Amino acid sequence: MPFSREQKAKAKAVRYGKGGEPLSATGSSVCCKPGGCLRDERSLELDDLPETERVVCSNEGCAQSGIMHKACFTEFEDQVLSYLKGTGRARGWSEKQRRQNVWNKKGYDLAFKACSCDCGKGFLRKDMDYRPSLAADGEPSSLENDDKKKKKLKKSGEKPTINVCKSGSGHSMSHTRTHSSSSGYSTSSSLSGSMGDVSGYGLNGSQNAARKSSTECYIQKRTDMAAFKNSLPRHRMNSYNIRMDDEKDGPPDDLRQLVTSGLISHRLGKVPCCLCRKQLPIYDKYPVVDGIVCLTPLEPKAPQRLIPLRHESSVVYLLAVCLQCILGKNSTSCSSCSTPWSGEHLLLGGIYAFDVFSALPCCEARTICCRCQEPAIQLTGASMLSYSQCSGVFSCENCGYEDIHLVQPLSSYEVVLSAPS
Repeated sequence: MPFSREQKAKAKAVRYGKGGEPLSATGSSVCCKPGGCLRDERSLELDDLPETERVVCSNEGCAQSGIMHKACFTEFEDQVLSYLKGTGRARGWSEKQRRQNVWNKKGYDLAFKACSCDCGKGFLRKDMDYRPSLAADGEPSSLENDDKKKKKLKKSGEKPTINVCKSGSGHSMSHTRTHSSSSGYSTSSSLSGSMGDVSGYGLNGSQNAARKSSTECYIQKRTDMAAFKNSLPRHRMNSYNIRMDDEKDGPPDDLRQLVTSGLISHRLGKVPCCLCRKQLPIYDKYPVVDGIVCLTPLEPKAPQRLIPLRHESSVVYLLAVCLQCILGKNSTSCSSCSTPWSGEHLLLGGIYAFDVFSALPCCEARTICCRCQEPAIQLTGASMLSYSQCSGVFSCENCGYEDIHLVQPLSSYEVVLSAPS
């Protein structure tokens, strides 16, 4: 349940002392943990203030103090997390994701019912901006001093600048940071290195800055859908045919993270189509490519070495297929039975955890056992398997040998490129 603008303004006023102080005039207050404080004495003294957390009640007329001991708040937060674990889309979140989202809109909208206030009319929410105003000795705390320093930096008008290379630019990076204060004192530092050092986090800067720089250099941001508009009819320009990015899906997509991190580690921003060799850029959000990406368990014999990735404790290889090959503009057919291959049934722009070429075997030549050279499974039986099972290990019906029988090399297809328009 999100707070209204008036409630947020009231909470901010309380924080800065304009609408009341967290402690009373006598320097004491009461811990407001629902169900009772963990300590025998619920009172909060001035010395306890640095070891507290503030919560805000959605009830404007709430008479509770809005302050908890940190130990009390930790237990309260654990109870909310336990409730969130079995609620809605949060069931699929990891423990880290639940802790990150519990107090923001994405998680609190699911868990607010577990945050009932003792006033009986509202729900508690952690004040993410709360900083204890006084330290134990009555002097301004270090946190408050840090806030003052940040304000001075903003007033000076000088901000830290980071220059990173964009896609298609050179391979060098410069990093310049300048700090200045009212006294006129300034420090500056610069560092430079090759992009190979950045991808391996071999610089003296922070790993987070290096990771961000690498992502900006290799993984591009999609600016339009021109490739899809030029290849698809208008009635197919929708989320039923194209994988679109939706932040409401909950946790980040593991396959997308696997592909992007693998490309960054190999210092790549593009992958070739496995059929026509057209270079396809990889984007940071769905649709991740102008075509599809799939993971095959066996390394096909291709002109270029494919990218190995580790997925679910096994090594897989990244394959990409462009829109022209998927839609049949570049003719692709089986070299054994001449049956044309088409990927129009696939969700464009998506990532598949199985080999899309082995999902629908067209003839017995694609079901041959790796050992006895007889059909490992009948075509009628292969049609009963799921797409992912066709890329997995199963026993041959003739000799019982377990292997990945249906994944065939890309050389078993014949590709005829269309004439350029």
